Amino acid sequence: MFSSFQRAVLLIAALLVAGASAWFATGLSIEQDNLSMQSDEARNDTVYKTFQEAFDSDYELMVAVTRDNLATQAGRQQLQQDAEWLAHLDGVREVHLPARPDAAPGQVSEDGKTIGILLVLRSDQPREERMALLNKLQAEAPEKLEGTVHVVGLPILKAAVADHIARDQRVVTPLSAVVMMIILGLLFHRMAGVALPMLIVGLSMVTTLGLYAACGFELNSITSLLPPVVIVLSVSVAVHLLDAWNHAIDTGGHGPKAIRSAIQSVWKPCVFTAAMTAVGLLSLVLSPIPAVRLFGLFASIGVSLSVVYAFAILPIALGWIKERPARSRPRWMERILIALAELPARHPAAVLAGAGLITVASSFATARIENNTDLIHFFKHHDPVFINHDNVGSTLGSVRSLDLLARKFDGSAFDPMVDLPALSHFTEKIETIPDVVGTSSIADYALLMSDPSAAAPEALPSRLLADDGRLVRIQVLLGDIGSSRASAISAQINEIEETALGAGWEVNPTGAYWQVVRDSNKLVATLLKSFGITLAVVLISTALLFRTPKVLIPAFIPNILPIIWGAGLMGLLGIDLSTATTMVAAVVIGLAVDDTIHYLHHYQSYRHLPAGEATRATTRRIGRALVVSSIVLVGGFWMGAFGSFIPTNTFALLTGGMMASALLCDLLVLPSYLVIAHSDRRKSS
Repeated sequence: MFSSFQRAVLLIAALLVAGASAWFATGLSIEQDNLSMQSDEARNDTVYKTFQEAFDSDYELMVAVTRDNLATQAGRQQLQQDAEWLAHLDGVREVHLPARPDAAPGQVSEDGKTIGILLVLRSDQPREERMALLNKLQAEAPEKLEGTVHVVGLPILKAAVADHIARDQRVVTPLSAVVMMIILGLLFHRMAGVALPMLIVGLSMVTTLGLYAACGFELNSITSLLPPVVIVLSVSVAVHLLDAWNHAIDTGGHGPKAIRSAIQSVWKPCVFTAAMTAVGLLSLVLSPIPAVRLFGLFASIGVSLSVVYAFAILPIALGWIKERPARSRPRWMERILIALAELPARHPAAVLAGAGLITVASSFATARIENNTDLIHFFKHHDPVFINHDNVGSTLGSVRSLDLLARKFDGSAFDPMVDLPALSHFTEKIETIPDVVGTSSIADYALLMSDPSAAAPEALPSRLLADDGRLVRIQVLLGDIGSSRASAISAQINEIEETALGAGWEVNPTGAYWQVVRDSNKLVATLLKSFGITLAVVLISTALLFRTPKVLIPAFIPNILPIIWGAGLMGLLGIDLSTATTMVAAVVIGLAVDDTIHYLHHYQSYRHLPAGEATRATTRRIGRALVVSSIVLVGGFWMGAFGSFIPTNTFALLTGGMMASALLCDLLVLPSYLVIAHSDRRKSS
C-alpha cells in the first residue's frame, strides 16, 4: 500500500502529531454547566431567553429541612435564622421562605415537618465560584442547619454530572484498556499481540483527545464516552493486520514478504470498514445537540487516525518481531471456528429460521420502548444525588417543574383585580391533569393580596412576576415522570389554555426542564433520520466496493438484525430512548459492517468452491480475526458497566451486546444466507 519511504514519513508525522496532541490533552477539562447538551433551538429560543432574563430559573436551588418543631414559634424563628445564614453565602441572590403552607405549593410537606427554603443564585457568578458555593452547601448545610437537610435543584444535578464524568474517566477508560490487554494476551499468546494493538489504541486516543482539547472543547456527559469508545474502535485494524501477518507466516512467507502479503490482503477491507464506521459516527452531526455532534465528529476522527497509525507503524514494527509458526498459538479457537463453520453449511434454513423468530419477537418488543429522558434517574439509586432528590420529591411532592411564561397579547401589565380570577381558573384546570402535583403562581397569593393586614411575601415580585409586571411565571409541579409524559402534559395545557385563561393571553412552555423535554423528542427523530441515511450509505458503498448490487442483501441482514434485537431487548427490559441510547444504533451500524465486509471480501476468494465449502473456508480463514476483534470490542465496551453514571452503563452494555450479536450474525446468519442464495453452485461431495 505504501513504500518504505512513505511509511517512514508517515511514522515520523504520526509521532509528531501524537506528541503535540498529548500536550493539549493534558489540559482537557470537564464542562460544568452542560450547555453543550442544550440544542441549537433552545439556544436561539427567544421565549426561553426572555424567561431566563426575567426569572433566572436555571439558577434555583432548594434546601429541604425536616424538623419536628417547624410549626412552633421557636421552630419558625430557627428557620428564619437558617434562611439568614443561607442568604449570606457568596453567590446567593435571594432566599424565599414560604409565607404559609397554602401559599407555597411544593415547599411545605403535608405533615408540616419539612419546609423547602428556595435559593435564587446569582446568574453572573463565575463557574469556579458557583462550584465552590454548591460544594459548600452540600458539605456545610447538613451541619449548620439542624434536622435532616437535603440540597436539590438543577445546578446540583449539573455539577453531579460533571463529577461522575470525571470519576468515570479515571475508572472506565483505564479499565477498558486493561481488559483489552488481557483479552489480546489470551488470544494472541505473545507480547507483540498486546503491545502493538495497544500502541495504535494509545496514539489514536491521545491524538483524538488532543485535537478535541486544542479546539477549545470540554468533555460533557456525551463526549465523556470518547476515550473508551476510541480505545475500543481503534484496535480493529491492528488485529486484522496482525492476523493477516500470522497467516502469511503460516503459509510459508517470512520477513518483508510476509508483511507485504499481510498489507495487500487487508488494506482494502480495513480502510473501507474504517470509512464505514466513520460514516456511521458522522451521521450524529445531524443531531440538534452540540454534544452529540462533537461525539460523532471526534469519534470518527479517532477511527480514521487508527487506520493511519496502523499502516504507518505496524509494518515497521512487524519487521522487528520474531516470527512464530501457528502451533504456538491457541487451538481452542480453531475448534470453535470449525463448529461455527459447520452449522450454517449443514443447516442454513434452520439458522435463518431461528434468526427470523428472534427478529419477529424483537420487533414486537420494540413497541414498548418510550422516548423518555429523566436526568434524576440517570443517577443510580444508591447515589446521594438520587437519594436527596427522591426524598425531597416524596416529602414535598415534586422536584421537577415545567415552567410556563404567560403574557398578554396587548403587552399590558398584570392587574390582580382583573386578571387574577382567570389565572386562578387556569391553574386549577392544570392541577386536574394526572401527574401534576400542583402549580405555583401569583394565583396562590390571592388571599394574601385581598387581606390588607397580610404582608405580601418577597417571592411575589421576583419569582412569579417580572419587575414590570408584564411577564407572569407559572410553575407546574410534576411527579416522578420523564420527558415523554411531560411532553403530553404540555400538550394538554395548550388545549385548556384558551378556554380557561382567555384569548387575550399567550402562554408558552419554557424553562430548563422544558428544554430537556423538547430536545429529547427532537434528538430521537433526528437520530432515526441519520441512522437511515447511514444505512443507505453503507449499503450503496458496499455494492460499489464489490462492484455488484448482489451484496446488498447479505450486507443488510447481519447489520440490521443486531439493531432490531438490541431494540427488542430495550423493550423487554424497559430501557427508554434517551440521549445515550439513541446513539447506539449509529455506533453499531458503523461497527457491524466491519465484520461483514471482511467476511464477504474473503468469501469472494473462494467463489470457485460450492457455497457450503466456501463459507467453511471463509469462516476458518477470517473467523479468528473477527472473533478476536469482536471480543476485544465487546470486552472494552462492557467495562462501561463499572461507570457511576447510568447513561454510560446503558450505552456500554447495549453497544457491547449488539456487537456480540453482530458477530453471531456474520458467522452464522450471513453464511447461511450465502449457502441458500448460492445453491446453484455445484454441490460439494
